[in-house]
Amino acid sequence: MNHKDYLLWIINHISPTDNQIHSPDSLSSNDWLNIFNIALEEGLAVYLYYCLRQLFSEIIIPEQINQKFVKASQNLIAKNTVIFHEMEKVLRTLNDNDIPVIVLKGAYLSTVIYPHNGLRPMGDIDLLVHKRDLKKVRTILLDMDYQQKIQLDIEMECERSRHLRPFINDKSVKIEIHWTITEKPDQLNELARNKYWDRAQSIRISNNDVYVFSAEYLIAYLCYHSYYCHFFKLGLKSFCDIAETLRHFQHEIDFNKLFSYSFELNSNRIVYTTLCVVSDLFGLRLPGNPMSKFKPEGFNQDRVDSVKGWILGEFDEVPSCDRNIANVWNNSKTGIGMLVYVSKRIFLSKLELSTKYNVPVNSVKIYIFHLVRIKDLFFQYSRSLFRVILNNTEMKKSIKTINKKSELKDWLSI
Repeated sequence: MNHKDYLLWIINHISPTDNQIHSPDSLSSNDWLNIFNIALEEGLAVYLYYCLRQLFSEIIIPEQINQKFVKASQNLIAKNTVIFHEMEKVLRTLNDNDIPVIVLKGAYLSTVIYPHNGLRPMGDIDLLVHKRDLKKVRTILLDMDYQQKIQLDIEMECERSRHLRPFINDKSVKIEIHWTITEKPDQLNELARNKYWDRAQSIRISNNDVYVFSAEYLIAYLCYHSYYCHFFKLGLKSFCDIAETLRHFQHEIDFNKLFSYSFELNSNRIVYTTLCVVSDLFGLRLPGNPMSKFKPEGFNQDRVDSVKGWILGEFDEVPSCDRNIANVWNNSKTGIGMLVYVSKRIFLSKLELSTKYNVPVNSVKIYIFHLVRIKDLFFQYSRSLFRVILNNTEMKKSIKTINKKSELKDWLSI
C-alpha cells in the first residue's frame, strides 16, 4: 500500500459504505503503523480508532499500535478538556458583559456534530463577535490573563485580518476573535456581515447560551474556509468535518438556502466543488440529487479529481517550483512576454519596495533596494531558472502541476 492507499483506507473506515468496509485482519504491523501515523498527521487518528471500534465487535490491532491509538485518545481528551474549560469561562464572561458570540468551527463541531468532544482535535477557539465589540472583548481577555504578542489599534487589526491577533494564556489555550469570516476583510460590507447573525441560532455550549450558524450557513462556511483560508491544505480533517456535518443534518438541509448563502459569500463554485469532492471521497449520496440545479458554468469532473489528487497526495512526488518561475516559463514562448514579466518582478514600485524592505517610501535610499531586490531574486531563483532554461523535464512537470492548480484557483475564484 502507498500513501494514497492508506488515506483511502482511513476514509473508507471513517465513512464506510457496504462495498468499502474491509476487515483489518489482513493488515501487517507495518500497515497499522503507517495508518496510525498518517491518521495522526491528518488529525483523524482518534476518530478513526473510535469508528473502528464501532464497526468491528472484535478488532485485532497490534498491541504496540493499539497503545499509540489509546495514548492519542487520552492526550486529545485531556487537551480538549482544558480548552473547553477555558472556553466556558470566556463565554460566561462575555455573556455577563452582554456581548453576543457565534462559536465557529472546532468548538461547535466537536460538541454537536461529532459523537463526543474528545474525538476532534482543536487547535484554538474561534469566536465571532460584532466589530463594535472588538475593543471590549480584547480588554476582557487581557483582564483574564490572556496575552497578545503584538497589540495594534483595532482599526489597523481589522485592515490586516479577519480576526485579531491570537490571545494565549498560561495553559497554552489560544483564542482567535473574528469580526468577519471572509479571507479578505473588506470582501463583505457591513450589511452583508450583519447577515451572519440573521443566519445564526441559539444553543448551549459549555454551559453558556451562544450562537452558531444554521446548518446551511455552516456547510457553506466550512467549504469556503477549506478553500479560501488554506486552498484545501487542511487535509482530510476539513473534508471529514463537512462530511460529518452533511450526515448530521442530512434530513434538514435546505439546498436552496445553502446555495443562496454560498452566493452571499461569493463562493458558489467553491461550495459546489467542495461538496462534490466530499461526496466522492466519503461515499455520501444525497437523496434526490439536490445539487444538480446549482451546477456552475464550467464545472466538470476533472476539477473534482484535481482537488482529490491534492488531498490524497498524488502530486507530492512532483518537484516543487515557485509560481514566479512557472510564470517565467509560461511567458517564455515570446521573448518580449518573458522580459516584460521579469522586469515587473524585479523593478517593483516605490510603494512595493517600501512595504517589502521596510524603508520610507520617500527616502532616497529606496532606489538602492532595486539592487537588493536583484540580489535577493538571484539567490532565490537562479537554480530553478537555470533548470527552466535547460528545459528540465522534472521542472516542466512541476510547472504543469502549478498551472493546473492556478487554472483551478482562477475558476473557483470567479
